[in-house]
Amino acid sequence: MTDRTDSELTSRWIAIAVTALFGVIYAYYLWDAIRSMIELPAQYELVGLGRENAPWTLLVAGVILPVVVYIAALIVGARRGVAARALILLVGLGALACLSLSVIALG
Repeated sequence: MTDRTDSELTSRWIAIAVTALFGVIYAYYLWDAIRSMIELPAQYELVGLGRENAPWTLLVAGVILPVVVYIAALIVGARRGVAARALILLVGLGALACLSLSVIALG
């Protein structure tokens, strides 16, 4: 193998590791949204408001947002260097955090 091939292989593995690391962080947001979708209606029912009064649109949006933002960041970051891809995923994570807090505030 040549040095160039080794460098390309190393760069590819670093890109995969960065993408996977950010995937775990995005998965945390997804897991938290799923948890909210399960627990919040139960809390509404517990205080006597009924499950039907839970903000279902916001709960569903909270589940969809992490997936959509992660896929969009992957599409935008495709065929870019590792640093650019990491920056795009980080910007997507910041946008997701803002959107998640907006969903919480509206709820």
